[in-house]
Amino acid sequence: MSPPPPAVRARNLSKTFRDFWRRPRVEAVRSVSFDVPSGQVFGLLGPNGSGKSTTIKMILGLLFPSSGLLDVLDASPRSTAVKSRIGYLPEESFLYPHLTPLETLSFYAHLFRLPPPVARRRIDELLDMIGLSHARRRPVGEFSKGMARRIGLALGPRRFVPVVRKRAAFIDAMTRQTGMSAEEAASLVSHSLFAAEGGQAAAHHLLGREVTAIVCGSDLMALGAIRTIRQRGLRVPEDVSVVGYDDSRLIAFTDPPLTTVRQAVTAMGSAAVQALLELYLIDKALYELQYELNNRPDWAHIPIKGLQRILEGEK
Repeated sequence: MSPPPPAVRARNLSKTFRDFWRRPRVEAVRSVSFDVPSGQVFGLLGPNGSGKSTTIKMILGLLFPSSGLLDVLDASPRSTAVKSRIGYLPEESFLYPHLTPLETLSFYAHLFRLPPPVARRRIDELLDMIGLSHARRRPVGEFSKGMARRIGLALGPRRFVPVVRKRAAFIDAMTRQTGMSAEEAASLVSHSLFAAEGGQAAAHHLLGREVTAIVCGSDLMALGAIRTIRQRGLRVPEDVSVVGYDDSRLIAFTDPPLTTVRQAVTAMGSAAVQALLELYLIDKALYELQYELNNRPDWAHIPIKGLQRILEGEK
């Protein structure tokens, strides 16, 4: 199996700032090339004015390169799917000084639309993780710079997003159904947006691991994955099988039709409303929903019974 692509790849990256008349004024970055390996800590060192901050802003998608190539997580840093996976802690944390750590984390939990009972439990875990449980009711404006930055660390993209739990469930099901290790399963699960762009980004990640089948979280993601597969000169399903999820009405009219998983939409809607009510009232909700694999063999060569076992393991 080939090694994963680098988390950041820059080739002849340059950035020139221009004035109102588009005349070049400052060449901040000139023909920089480097790789940041996946899963490693990487330091960017240099004197003042050498272009470190400009390079980081281009990696974050806040500035556009004037020339050169820049890939972040095997996609463009301008991609919303990539941005959803990046956490950034600047020199100044820019927290609301009149709020306490408890109020700050509660505010961000609300932005992520986390149910209150889940938010309260997660906030307690995060405050304990960053060592600020004892100062949870002190205004952040009274904190030292180091203490304030700890709160910034607690606000990363993986701290509140509920999809982390879904990813863990996928990994658990794969380890139980296939016998692979948790580490192997984790390398084959890619978190992205539920859109065609997200499917493209996830497919970039997974094809680097030489997979022969991709099961997507939505039909639109599946279409994005198919686009990436074809851009690499591979065939669907001869080289890589693709399975969607939703059984959207228009998917049956793709050429050829897409194999997808049909959800019990009405039952799911009723269960979701009831689950929300119970989360607010008693902080406990557990439901099992039935799924049906709508197999269209032109798109996917897969052992259907094996996939059905995995889906049943997720319920």
